[in-house]
Amino acid sequence: MNGRLRALRPPLVKEHLPALSPIELSDDSEIGEVTVTGQDWADATATGVHLDTVRLARVALARAHLKRPDLQDVIGSACDLSGSVLEEPTLTRVELRGCTLVGARWSDGRFIDVRFVDCQLELAAFWAARFTRVRFERCKLCDADFHGADLGGAVFEECDLSRTNWADAKLSGTDVSTSDISGVRATASAVTGLVVSSAQAVQLARLFGLVVR
Repeated sequence: MNGRLRALRPPLVKEHLPALSPIELSDDSEIGEVTVTGQDWADATATGVHLDTVRLARVALARAHLKRPDLQDVIGSACDLSGSVLEEPTLTRVELRGCTLVGARWSDGRFIDVRFVDCQLELAAFWAARFTRVRFERCKLCDADFHGADLGGAVFEECDLSRTNWADAKLSGTDVSTSDISGVRATASAVTGLVVSSAQAVQLARLFGLVVR
C-alpha cells in the first residue's frame, strides 16, 4: 500500500506528564516529556525550537514567529496560534484539537501523521507544504490557502473549505467528499485524482466552464 495512504499514526504521548514551569521560548529551545498549560508565548520569536512528547493546553502562540520548529509527538488542545508564522516547520505525529489558527502562515512545512480536529483555520496559509497522512475533521478552513501544497491522500471530513485556494496544489487521492467546497479556486490540473461527491463534481465542472446536462 502507498505509504502516504496508511492509517494515521497517533502521537506517542503519555496520559500524565510533569508540568513545565513557565519559561520563555528562545533559539534552540528543547522541551520534552512535559505538560504545558496556560503558557503565554504570544509574539515569541525563535529559531530551531524542538518539542518532543509534549501536551499543550490553552497555550498562547498568537503572532509567534518560529523558524524551522520541530514538533514530534505533540497533542495540543484549545491553543491560540492565530497569526502565527512557522517557517519550514516539521510536524510528526501531532494532534491539534479545538485550536485557533486564524490567519496563521505555516509555509514550506512537512506534516506527517497530523490531525486537526474542530480547529479554526480561516485565512490560514500552507504554501508549498507537504502533507503525508493528514486529516482535518470538522475544521473551518474558509479562505485558507494551499497554493503549491502537496495534499495527496489528505482527508477533509465535514470541513468548511469554501473559497479555499488550491492553485498549483497536488490533490491526487485527497478526499473532500463530505466537505463544503463552494467557491474554491483551483486549476484543472490540480484537481486530478481529487475524491469528491457527485454534487461536488458538478460544482467543479462549472468552475472549469463545463455544461452538465
